Amino acid sequence: MSSAREESELEASWIRWAIPALIYIVFLSWYGGSGDPLSSDEIEDYLTIAAEQRADRNDSESAEGESVQRESDRYRATGNTALPRPIQRPHPPLWVGGNSRMAIRRAAASAQGWSPFPVPAAHAATVHTSAIETHADLADKIDYLRRYCAEIGRDTRVSINFVPFGHGMNSSQAFDYPAFREEVAELGALGVDWLSIGVPGNNRASYIESIHQFGAELIA
Repeated sequence: MSSAREESELEASWIRWAIPALIYIVFLSWYGGSGDPLSSDEIEDYLTIAAEQRADRNDSESAEGESVQRESDRYRATGNTALPRPIQRPHPPLWVGGNSRMAIRRAAASAQGWSPFPVPAAHAATVHTSAIETHADLADKIDYLRRYCAEIGRDTRVSINFVPFGHGMNSSQAFDYPAFREEVAELGALGVDWLSIGVPGNNRASYIESIHQFGAELIA
């Protein structure tokens, strides 16, 4: 969050954790408190609440957020309030993560952004999503996103965030900057708007050095 602006991502993941109350949802667990997979309806319920919790239902400039009171078999939200209230109206952009067609349809129907990520075919079953191993794989899924948006009559663009191949959030791989510029250009041509990138480093000083170098090579 910056200057009271917020971006929230929700995804069905493979991590087991319980959500006893909706205090602040960024990632949705594929597994709820019971250990059973969440149904599509339950994930849609979480997505709806994430929007409601951050929604502005009036023209007041008050910093008070909207409280959510809701219960299900998996959670109890007894007046949970997101503060400080973000400045975006009616609520901050919501992103749906995941590579499956279901995740793509959910992003098209209920969110402002879609966040796919590289997954080798050998790991797809483990993380409960489909593989993205190449730019062609990503292009196919973006094409499906666009076709589904047209099918449901969505006329606003869904933003796309992607993790570049070989440079995940915990990557220790050094950047080949000329090759990386080409990668960024190709992803942009496919329709990617945002990139999630990790820089190499094993301590604070080396991370800061990597960030400065990244900025000098690609942003400055």
